[in-house]
Amino acid sequence: MRRPEPITSHANPLLKRARKLRQRKHRDAEGVFLVEGIAAAWQALEHADVEVVLYSPDLLTSERALDLVRRAESGTQVVEVAADAFASLSEREHPVGLAVIARASTVRLRDLSVEGDSVFVALHEVGNPGNLGTIVRSVDAAGASGVIAIGEGTDFWHPNALRSSMGTMFTTPLVKVADVRDAITWARDNGLTIVTTTAHAEIEHWSTTYSKPALVLFGSESHGLSEDLLDEGDVAVRIPMQGSATSLNLAVSVGVLLYEITRPRPG
Repeated sequence: MRRPEPITSHANPLLKRARKLRQRKHRDAEGVFLVEGIAAAWQALEHADVEVVLYSPDLLTSERALDLVRRAESGTQVVEVAADAFASLSEREHPVGLAVIARASTVRLRDLSVEGDSVFVALHEVGNPGNLGTIVRSVDAAGASGVIAIGEGTDFWHPNALRSSMGTMFTTPLVKVADVRDAITWARDNGLTIVTTTAHAEIEHWSTTYSKPALVLFGSESHGLSEDLLDEGDVAVRIPMQGSATSLNLAVSVGVLLYEITRPRPG
């Protein structure tokens, strides 16, 4: 079977569609997203429903990545794209020549598996996609159990979120809910301890014993958690600041607290 000619035109319909997927309204309308990069494409092909692979042999110099493309051809549409045309869909200064269009996938709260040592992260109205992706990566690295995004502003499939997650967006259970009360009710019904975070808490994050399974609730980058949500928690903790800084970046805070909650303890 003869291989189709490479796409060379910036106006090609597939490339135009790929560029549109930079915008959330098009991602939401189609239920798909575009992700670039070797690690992300590999994870997507392993764990997501990939619709099409786009690659440019002139840009893709990694033999491992080229082998990945060759293996993908047996079950997925693979489209060759000329280097200049591929650059038109890329948001990178130096495109690596590999991208995939895949179907967005989340699970429902009731589908999450709660074990005795499960730790979930809930993010209330977190809007920065770079932070979101880094948090998902930290959840994966710390061995936590999933991420619950609360509110309409959070977009797991934003290019910056996907880039920051380094492919872990496809291996971490992700949930979206509109109302924080849904997450709290689910936590109560499943026997989870709710841990809240605030700079005003009396307990330092390393000075308490965390009862698991647990749900760790974080607020937005700019406002944190409201008083009524802090009141929903079973324990409130703070990460102490030793220098002149009064707070940490949200993604850093999540990582610090997750590793404290999940670290092995003697006895």
